[in-house]
Amino acid sequence: MCVGLLGRCGVAQSASVLEQYHWRFVGPDEGAQIQFATASADIVWRGSFQGWTDTRPTEMMSVSKSITAFAVMRTMQLRPADWHPDKLVNEFTVGAWSAFSNLALSGSSKKFNVTIGQLLMHTSGLPAIMTAVDLDAVRRQGLCFEPGKGWSYSIGHRLLGWLLRDYWQKSSVQAAFEELVYKPLGMSSTNFANWFTKFFFLAEAGDGGITSTAA
Repeated sequence: MCVGLLGRCGVAQSASVLEQYHWRFVGPDEGAQIQFATASADIVWRGSFQGWTDTRPTEMMSVSKSITAFAVMRTMQLRPADWHPDKLVNEFTVGAWSAFSNLALSGSSKKFNVTIGQLLMHTSGLPAIMTAVDLDAVRRQGLCFEPGKGWSYSIGHRLLGWLLRDYWQKSSVQAAFEELVYKPLGMSSTNFANWFTKFFFLAEAGDGGITSTAA
C-alpha cells in the first residue's frame, strides 16, 4: 500500500536506500502512520494518511506483477501439460501468439523464441516497452539479448497477463485474474488501478498498478 502511495506522490529517494520500513494503523481519525529510514536509522520520510482505513481502496504500483505470477502458477497447477516454465509462448494457438516468434536480436541476424519462465524471471531479452498495447508492438522491438543469457527489467509480466486472458478465453486480464486469484482468495475489492493503466501503460496490463484494500 505505502509504496504505491509514495510512488504516486513522487518521493525522490531511491528505493535502494530505504532499508527500514515501519507501518502502524492507529485508527480512522489518525489514519496510518508510516516511516521510511536507511540502514543507519536516518529518517528518509515520515508521515501519515489521515482518514485511511483498512477498507479504503488504495492504489498500489507494480503489485500486479506478483498477482500475475500467482495466476501463472495457478494455471500451471490446473493445466500442467500446457503451462510450464520451458513452454515457448509461440506454441500457444490462441489469439496471435503463434505469430509471436522468431524475435530479432538487436545487432545480430539471429532470431529467438521466449518461454513462460523467461518472461516471469525477466530473462527473455525483451525491453521494458511501457506503452505497448499489443503483441505486434512488442515483436517489432525485438530482443536486447539472447533469451536466458542475461537479466533486464522487461515487459514480460504484461505479456503473461495477455496470455492468461487469451488462454482462458476471457474478455480482459482483470476477468482472468478474478477467476484465478481474486475470487478464490476472497479479494473482491481488487482490480486494476485505472489512473495507472490509462495514463502510463495505455492498455490493461499484467504489470501495472492495482487498487485494493487491506481488509
